[in-house]
Amino acid sequence: MGGVELPIEAFPVSEWLRRITRHKEISNSLSREGFVDIPLDAAAWLLQFKTQNQNLLKDNNLTVSTEYIWSKRETTPVGASLLELVDHGINRVKFASDVIEALIHEIKNLSTNKKCKTFVAIDGFNSFFYPTTRLRSPTKKVVPPSEVTLTPPFLEITKNDWKNGVILLTVDPLAMGDDHQESSNPKYLLMKKGFEHLDPFVPVKVHRYSDKEFFSCASYYRDRLWLRGPPELETELKLASAQNPYQLMEMCAPL
Repeated sequence: MGGVELPIEAFPVSEWLRRITRHKEISNSLSREGFVDIPLDAAAWLLQFKTQNQNLLKDNNLTVSTEYIWSKRETTPVGASLLELVDHGINRVKFASDVIEALIHEIKNLSTNKKCKTFVAIDGFNSFFYPTTRLRSPTKKVVPPSEVTLTPPFLEITKNDWKNGVILLTVDPLAMGDDHQESSNPKYLLMKKGFEHLDPFVPVKVHRYSDKEFFSCASYYRDRLWLRGPPELETELKLASAQNPYQLMEMCAPL
């Protein structure tokens, strides 16, 4: 395998589909009839991708294989760099979701052609398969994940029809609605459609922190000034959180 190592991360999907703030911009898709865009979230993801891969995107081998026409005056020509494609989505927010779709398509091609090695990491992947989101269309219709323009690209990158990459996904009860909390089993959380989308895959159980992991994380929180107070506080948090990573993070957030 050759080429640069390119990470693609989406943390967490539920921030797009289930955590809705007053300032979340939602609009009808310009390119997909019946779909809705969350353009600011899409542009923010592109900015994160660019920041994380700033040096890698300068590689002359990472170019687009297709001409993309965004409007009468705006195109991304064949041979343009991935960086140019990403910058277009950041600078022209209304095209951000479509740029992500193009970017994923190009990365799959580049990886299969051994121009790069790709690592995909998506948190709360099961959000894509829960029947509804908390998004509302401009006409106040409840939007399912399948009608959000960010969904198809990240389902596309998790198919097994490309090479030279690895995919790491998490499933999380927090990515589901309150009516779907009876089990933490991956098959239950992914539901039938999600399980079939990924099959075959290797499940990896994530255990609670060991003592060493817990105190290492607590030390990091202190270093970042997210955790303050006497040394005994760590022992109290260890008991109160039951060494659960998420519970520890939640407990330290307001400290």
